[in-house]
Formats: sequence, C-alpha cells, structure tokens
Amino acid sequence: MGFGILLLGYPLILSVTLHSMGFCFEILGYLIMFRALTVLSEYGKFFRYAKYAVSALIPFGAFSLILQCFSWFGAKELYDSISLVVSVPYSILLSAALLVFHMLLLIAVKTIAREVDLPKLVTEATRNIIVTWLYFAAVIVSCF
Repeated sequence: MGFGILLLGYPLILSVTLHSMGFCFEILGYLIMFRALTVLSEYGKFFRYAKYAVSALIPFGAFSLILQCFSWFGAKELYDSISLVVSVPYSILLSAALLVFHMLLLIAVKTIAREVDLPKLVTEATRNIIVTWLYFAAVIVSCF
C-alpha cells in the first residue's frame, strides 16, 4: 500500500544522529516519505495532508545539508556562527513541523481504522496521538 515505503524513510531521517553524513540521508528520507504518502493519499485525505507536511520538512533537510556542507568543505567558522544563531529557532520549527506531520499521519490511521471498524486500533491511535503531543511538548521545552 505504501506503508512499507514510508517505513523506509524513517530510518534515513533518524540516521542524522548516527553519523556526520546523516544530513544527506535526511533529505532522501523526506523524499521517500513524500513518495509513500503520494501512494497512501488515495486511501484518505489525511494522508494527503501528511504529504503536504512532509513537503514542508524537505527545506529543513536541505538547510541541514547546506550547513553540513559548510563544515565538510572547510568553512567551519561559518558553520559554527550560523549554527549558534539558528539552532534554537530551527529546533523549535522542526519539532513543530514534525508534530504536525505525525499528528496528520496518526489521524489518517485512526480514520481508516474507524472506517473499517477496528475499535482497538482506533484506541491505540488515540493513545499514540496523546503520547506524541507529550513527546513533542517535552522536546520543545528542552530547547530552552
């Protein structure tokens, strides 16, 4: 359906924290997830909205890649000065964009579960929505 492709994008986004080349994979992960959500958008309008949210995340990946290129190609001072100025606003905006994406994705799953009469999955999706809100609230608070 598209969930398998979507799950391929997640490890690429998460690889950012694993090594210094992670930013190359972050933007690739967003593009893969965009493709998956294009397929999934046939099954519900919230997948289409999640696709729009992922398209809003692509510039974050591009900005991260540009900053990382400064570091790779010897402009370490420029990288450090830009990172110092934009790190907190960037983290807050990225967290907010990821929150919107995950909310739309979970609402899409919940909607499909309700349409095919799977009450246990509806309950789990509702729980995951609450946990996701709490997680991103903690992330945004930790930025300060």
